[in-house]
Amino acid sequence: MSQLSKEEIQQIFDYTERMNTKYKDVQIEIVDHIASGIEQADLRYKDKTFARKFYEYTGELSNDFFYQIESSKRKGIEKQWWRIFWQSVIKIIHPPMVIAWILVSLIFYFLMTRFGVEVESKIYIFLFWFEPFIIYYLWKTQKFDEHENNYLFIKIFDDILFKIYAFVYLAPLIISHNIFDFFTPNKFVIAGYAIWYGLLSAILYIIFVALPRRFSNQIETKYRHLNLNLS
Repeated sequence: MSQLSKEEIQQIFDYTERMNTKYKDVQIEIVDHIASGIEQADLRYKDKTFARKFYEYTGELSNDFFYQIESSKRKGIEKQWWRIFWQSVIKIIHPPMVIAWILVSLIFYFLMTRFGVEVESKIYIFLFWFEPFIIYYLWKTQKFDEHENNYLFIKIFDDILFKIYAFVYLAPLIISHNIFDFFTPNKFVIAGYAIWYGLLSAILYIIFVALPRRFSNQIETKYRHLNLNLS
């Protein structure tokens, strides 16, 4: 089994570009698949030029070959990023995060006992009117956002992050004004508010700090060959 030359590999890249492969990481996967297929089938293509081998091999590919590669890669990447997200969520139960969660909850508890539970309404107004703009700004100014149109794994991460942002925006509105309002304000209800907003603060830390940090680490290890500059 012979190894393809750099020039021959480049010809396969040129082919994927002519086929309008949108994402570079998908393009690399397709090139690797085609190159491996030609190398492994070398005996069948014995004494033929690379151009002929390439023509015959690609002619045997199914009509949805490119779609299958991208679809399979998309499923794998989605599974990977959701796993990273839940691993980050689990970190909430680690001592440093638990301590921070308790401290933030105590701050909210102090504010609501000191100034009245009406403080929660001000938090609600902030979430309803200002958080969407803050979330949208942070989402669009992530340091890796500029690469999302070129790399599928970044595009999927960005989509997942937006879903999480949507949850962070909607959940406080639903919980605060559809659950807590059924109860008469007392120390237990105030404690419930405080714990909820403390948890929400932990989630905000995860999606704005922990997730991007882990994402960058993934790029440095798994996608180092792409030479992406995320600094």
